[in-house]
Amino acid sequence: MQQAVREKRRVYKGLELPIECYNIRFHASKEPKTPHYHEYIEFLYASGECDIKVWVAGQYVDFRTGDFMIINANVPHTFFYNLPLNNYMCIKAVPEMLYFANNSFFDIKYVMPFIENNLSGYRFFSADEIRNSELPQIFEEALGEWIDKKYGYEVSLKSLLIRIFLWSIRRSHETGRQDGELERENSIENIRLMQKAAEYISDNFSTANESEAACFVNMSYSHFSRLFKRIMGKSFTEYLTATRINAAERMLFETDMPVTEVALACGFATSSHFIDRFKKAKGVTPRQYRQKFSDR
Repeated sequence: MQQAVREKRRVYKGLELPIECYNIRFHASKEPKTPHYHEYIEFLYASGECDIKVWVAGQYVDFRTGDFMIINANVPHTFFYNLPLNNYMCIKAVPEMLYFANNSFFDIKYVMPFIENNLSGYRFFSADEIRNSELPQIFEEALGEWIDKKYGYEVSLKSLLIRIFLWSIRRSHETGRQDGELERENSIENIRLMQKAAEYISDNFSTANESEAACFVNMSYSHFSRLFKRIMGKSFTEYLTATRINAAERMLFETDMPVTEVALACGFATSSHFIDRFKKAKGVTPRQYRQKFSDR
C-alpha cells in the first residue's frame, strides 16, 4: 500500500469548504486510489449498486449496497471498486460542523471518538441496520441541498448532517460501539477543566500561552497539553491560532482597521505571519476576505 497523502480542503468561490456532499460513481478498478487522509469526518452511504473494499486505518471493510459507514478525521483510507459501476453518497464535514459553538462542551464528548485516531478509525452500520431508518431520505435531502444551493443551503446541510450524526451515536450507544477508554478520559470533570481553559483563551487570546493556561486550571504542562489535545481535538497552539483567526475574521468584517493593526490586536507578532496563517485557514488573504464581503 502506498504512503497516504494529506488531502486539502476544497475551495469554493475563494473560500475553503467546511462541508461537502456528493453522489459518487466509480468504475471497477484493479488498483486502489492513492490512500489519503483529511481533517474531514466522512459519512458514506451506499445508495445504489455498490461493492467496494474500503482500506481504512490498516483494515479492509466490505462496503456494499445499503451500508453506511463513518471514517474518522485524519485516518488514512482508500477504496477498491469491484462492480462495473459503484454508486454511493459522501458527506465530508470538519468536526466543528457538529458543534453548537467553538467551545461547546455539551456536545464535544460525542464528537471526540470521531476525531481520535483510535484502533479502528471508523464505524460501520449494515444495510439491515439502516433500512427502516430516516438516513436514506436525509442523504437524499442533503444531496439536493448541495446541488441546488438555494439561499440558506449551508444551514440546511448542517442540520441534516447533525441528524445523521445523532442517529449514528444513538445506534452506537445501543449496540455498545463506544470506546470505554475514551469515555473515561473525557469525563465530566476533565471536560469542565478544558471548558475553563477555553474560556481563558477566549478572554485572553491576544496574549494567552499554554503554560499560563495549564496554571489556570491547576495542571502540569505535560498533562494539560495531552488532555487538551484529546478533548479539544487539536493542540493548544492550533486552538489558540483558530481563536485568533476567528477574532480577526470578525474585525475584518466589522471594522475598517488596517490588516497590520488587526494582526497585532489578535496576538500575531507580524502581519506577514498573520497573513500566512489566515490564508491557510480561510483560503484567501485577509485583504481578499474583506473585499469579498465589501462587494456583496
